[in-house]
Amino acid sequence: MLYVGSRLPALAAYRDVEPALIDPGLPARTGPNSRSGEGMGYWPSYSGISPEHRAGYLEWLATGRSDPDAYIGYVFLYFYGLERRALNADPADRADVEELAQLVAEVRRLQQIYGQNGSFGGYSASFLSICRIQAGDAVGALRATMFGWEIPPDVRLRLGRHASTKVPVPAELAFGWACNLPSAPRRTPATRCEPEFRELFELRYAEVYGQGVVLKNQGPKLKIDYRPASPGFGGSLTLKVPDVRDVSNANASVGEALAALASDCVDSLDAYSRWLGRNAQGDASALAGVALLPKELLHRHGAPALADLRQWLDRYVPAGEPVMAGAAEVLARWLPGGAAKVGKADATALVTFLEKLGIGIEPDVRFGGPAPSPQGQIALFRLEGGGAAPTAEYSGITTLMRFAAAVAGADGVAEAESRFLREHVAGALGLAAGERRRLEANAAWLLTEPPSPAALKKAAAALTAPQRADVGRFMVSVAGADGTVSRAEVQTLLKIFALLGLPEEAVYAQVHQLGGESMANTRATKEPVVVRQGAPTEAGFSIPTRPTSTSDAGALGRPEVGRIQLDMARVQAQVAESARASAVLADIFRGDEEQAPPPPPPPTGPSIAGLDSGHSAMLLALSGVASMERDEWARRCAELGLMPDGAIDTLNEAALDIVGDPLISGDDPLLIDTDVFGSIPQ
Repeated sequence: MLYVGSRLPALAAYRDVEPALIDPGLPARTGPNSRSGEGMGYWPSYSGISPEHRAGYLEWLATGRSDPDAYIGYVFLYFYGLERRALNADPADRADVEELAQLVAEVRRLQQIYGQNGSFGGYSASFLSICRIQAGDAVGALRATMFGWEIPPDVRLRLGRHASTKVPVPAELAFGWACNLPSAPRRTPATRCEPEFRELFELRYAEVYGQGVVLKNQGPKLKIDYRPASPGFGGSLTLKVPDVRDVSNANASVGEALAALASDCVDSLDAYSRWLGRNAQGDASALAGVALLPKELLHRHGAPALADLRQWLDRYVPAGEPVMAGAAEVLARWLPGGAAKVGKADATALVTFLEKLGIGIEPDVRFGGPAPSPQGQIALFRLEGGGAAPTAEYSGITTLMRFAAAVAGADGVAEAESRFLREHVAGALGLAAGERRRLEANAAWLLTEPPSPAALKKAAAALTAPQRADVGRFMVSVAGADGTVSRAEVQTLLKIFALLGLPEEAVYAQVHQLGGESMANTRATKEPVVVRQGAPTEAGFSIPTRPTSTSDAGALGRPEVGRIQLDMARVQAQVAESARASAVLADIFRGDEEQAPPPPPPPTGPSIAGLDSGHSAMLLALSGVASMERDEWARRCAELGLMPDGAIDTLNEAALDIVGDPLISGDDPLLIDTDVFGSIPQ
């Protein structure tokens, strides 16, 4: 891809020699400025530069044309020859389509190394756009450049052609349009995750626009000028193009909508981009990274680990009832090698990932549940309605159910009690289908892993007296759901009532009252009501059996009754009323996981590296610090109103953008890269 020889005229008539021509007869000597290029002119030509600079240029060519520290003038001198080959007006000395594709590939390679140079980035992007026009029907193989500051000429040309023929704009052309508008999302995920960005945009474009948007055929006649980098052309070139209109301004609202769609795609890739930045040397197909991709992309990523997980879930989790699984079995697929303890961040990532696969998990750390314990159980279930976040009513009732599970589990969990938790509670609050499914899973988990007395005590301490009474009545309702209140259940109720600060006598009174009209029947037949047995060997506290004479019951105008006939209207009203109390408890069972700190007054101060004042203050706190204990980090973040893990991600993202390396690594203590810190402009 070089012009070599002693005679090659420039394309401009007033210039004698092609600037890119390497003349072997000219001297070249290595000197102090050979590598740096210092002193070389702005529009160089091989014949006009010094022997010292010729040696530096030839060395750059001979060593692969890829030294990232090479003088940019050497890159331009090489680029001049590529321009001439692609755009020469003489067909005998111009690349055909096949060679044009090779030239484009070479310029793209140079862009990867030297594209951060603003001048070369601009010239090379314009060159690629013109090459796509030169390629004609082969343009599809030469995709649009991302992130120029105006719509590239080839994109304008293709938009005009589609508008004139009323053919819908295909996704790849819409992408090229969206990414070269001033409002395009020029953020790190767009370039770090370019293949995923393109794929996601095209999928979502098809979802919104189907076969594509049809443009209005309005606007001035399209004219395409090209300003070459090489002085050998003697000025700008005007390309002959088909008679089409420049329709971009007339369809500006469509372009802005596409730019907004592109911005949404970049937002969706933000977490995955940060993971790639922190794991630059890691496996991009690891589940921990793949889990952060938008769900539309999961079918194309993940390698064998994701396929294995999908197959296991399809086999293990049916479409109906939730199933219990050992948390360790799921975590082993998520965190190879296992983990002694799962933090909130890992638990959140896991449940978010499973949600993308259509699987819900209880407990769900996002909705107030604890992080799964590797030694414990979890409930898995098929999601309905896309896994939307539960309502406040749902969050409240699950809190009450933690108390209820302690009661129901006291005697081995009767089926009727479990059914009461799953069905009647949901019915009382009118939960949606997806919430009912999640509630069933939550009940299954609670009945397997009931809360500890310490957790119940902590929850009870947050209630007012009326709220404690509500919770107490609800607990008794659960205990009587199977028609009997066992001795073990009464003992548990007594403990819960004691935690709630309710009198012991209230347990027996409410158990007695729970039967409603059945109690009236027992009184009418003069049968004794056993409330508290004296003999310790009795199995439980039983409601008397129904009368043997149906005529007696009928004479009283009441239906026949069993051991307990619950007044479900009363129970449901009681449950709905109790939901008010449960709202107070929504965050109490979160355990010791990381909590969002109360928002302090917004910090004020200078902005550093594009960060807000809070993160700028946190960055300044790292001055001269080589490491920091996790607790100290969390304390400082709390003072600034920052989430500890989020602050690490934000500072690392800024460091990666500026320096190319993360600032913070490790877990406890956190390790601060002082070299990276020193390279961030203060």
